[in-house]
Amino acid sequence: MLKKLFFFSLFVINIYANRLMKKELKFQNLNRHYFLNLPSKASTNKKPILFVLHGGGGTAKRTAKIKSDFNLLSESDNFLIVYPQGVDKHWRDGRDFLKLWKYRHFAKNVDDVAFIKEIAKQLSKSNNGDLDNIFLTGISNGAMMSYKVACSELPLLLELLL
Repeated sequence: MLKKLFFFSLFVINIYANRLMKKELKFQNLNRHYFLNLPSKASTNKKPILFVLHGGGGTAKRTAKIKSDFNLLSESDNFLIVYPQGVDKHWRDGRDFLKLWKYRHFAKNVDDVAFIKEIAKQLSKSNNGDLDNIFLTGISNGAMMSYKVACSELPLLLELLL
């Protein structure tokens, strides 16, 4: 019985992993990419967008495979999942001290907040993504990047509320 359950689990995970679509774009003179998981339910309703950010040294593709439970939730709750790839496998999360340490690649002029916002704009046009319902989560460096995105957008939210 356990073998059958294990096989079924691998089968289900494999189905959802195979539904990931790689999307590429030129952004700030860099070739960037992300993986997109679309729910199979056809719907004209706007769909919330969940960004899942990999950790430092990680990749979007590996994170999509490891976090396949998000793909299952996307199916049942009808939302988009985005697994973007950071430049040189890292996010520019605002920790400038890393430039002085061993992570010299952090010195590159890369605006990851703008990259994430651009993906959201594209998804609102092409996949009915809901710009009023964007969520971010991440692992390690990706979690810090989630904080940076939230904090960089906070002044705009406060303006709208006041």
